[in-house]
This record gives sequence, C-alpha cells and structure tokens, in this order.
Amino acid sequence: MSSVRTQGCCNQCTAVLTGPYCQNCGQPSLAVRRSFRDPIYGQTGRLLHTLGLVIAAGGYGGFTASSVLHEDPTGYAARIKAERLAERGITEAVYDERVESRFKTQYSILITLSSFSYAFAFWVVERRRGKSWLVHLAAGIQYLCFTFILTAVAFGLARLTGVRLTRHPAIGIGMVVVLAVYIMFTLQRVYGDRRLRAGAKMLFVLLVGVVSDTLLQYASLLIAGLTA
Repeated sequence: MSSVRTQGCCNQCTAVLTGPYCQNCGQPSLAVRRSFRDPIYGQTGRLLHTLGLVIAAGGYGGFTASSVLHEDPTGYAARIKAERLAERGITEAVYDERVESRFKTQYSILITLSSFSYAFAFWVVERRRGKSWLVHLAAGIQYLCFTFILTAVAFGLARLTGVRLTRHPAIGIGMVVVLAVYIMFTLQRVYGDRRLRAGAKMLFVLLVGVVSDTLLQYASLLIAGLTA
C-alpha cells in the first residue's frame, strides 16, 4: 500500500506533497512505489479509458465535434450553435464541452448503423450470387471493424506526432486506398470475384461507405448541438 506521509515536493509544480499524489496538480510522487495495476486503472494511467476513446471516436482526437463543425460547408451547425448560445445564456466553452460529450456518445451509437449500409452495398453488387443476407452483414461488420482500426491508428499517430490530418490530404487519400484494397480483398475472398470485376464493385461499396459515414457524422453533430 502506498505511503501517505509527506514525500517532499512535487516535481511538476513544486507544491509540498502530503500523499502519493500532488494535491495541486495530481502528479504522482516518484518516491511512492506504484503497482502494475495503477497505470492501467489508476488516476494517471487510464489506459482502458484511452483505448475506449480511440475505438469509440475514431481515434483519440479524431472524429470530434469541432473537426466536423469546421468542415461543415452548409454552416447549419454553426447557426444552431449561435442560436443555442443566445437562448440558454451559456458561455461558448460550456456549450462546446456539452456538444463534444454528446457527439461522442451519439456517434458511437450511430456509427454501428454503418455496418448495415455496408451490408446493403455488398448485397447490391453481389445479389446475383444468392448468398444469405448474413454473409453480407458479416462482410459489412468486418469492414466497419477494419475502418475503426485504421482510423484509430491514423489519428493516434497524428496526435503523437502533432500532425493535423486535415492539413495533409495525402494521408486521407492513403487511408482511402487502404480501405479500397481491403474491400477488393473481401470481394475476391468472400464472393469469388476476379480482380477487374472486384475493382468496379469496390468503387460502389467505397462510395456508399463514405456517404453513409459522412451523414452519420453530421447527424451526430446536429443531435448533439440541438440537445446541448
């Protein structure tokens, strides 16, 4: 068990320590031995919480309400924000915090619907093969999981390196290429399509996915904005 007696001064803010953590900034004392469990579940670890954010929000710092709002060409979400600020008399910072929290919750729920849009796309291009709808749904779910992994890695690396993906279109193009290759692989392995035919079908599936995910992002943003 960690000692609770004074451990000297905090290395972060120089406040006098009276326990295993600084009461001023929360920095742990280097003089206190920490268990392996602490960095996973503890106050300064939160590894599982971070992984949850990565999976649910398209990467840590990835699909955020502010990023979607910034790329909204219609300006409708910005008008909702201005109206809510005027109606409720709250500060912009408070409103943004509420919207961000609600957006991540809504998007985490709605994004699962993408699997059905992907399944529909696979059914459209492969309906003549007479495969069960469950086959198409399984292909859609696997593709959704792959997009989660890809975006989590991309946004996680971007955050670690300080790179803003919106300023580097080549990265986005590269991610689309990877998704296209995965779809072609699925069409060839699951449905037995040859390369040329799989390439043509891949374009349709990819287009459906882009449209579906974009609509779900804006739907999540509008729901968050209206309820914040």
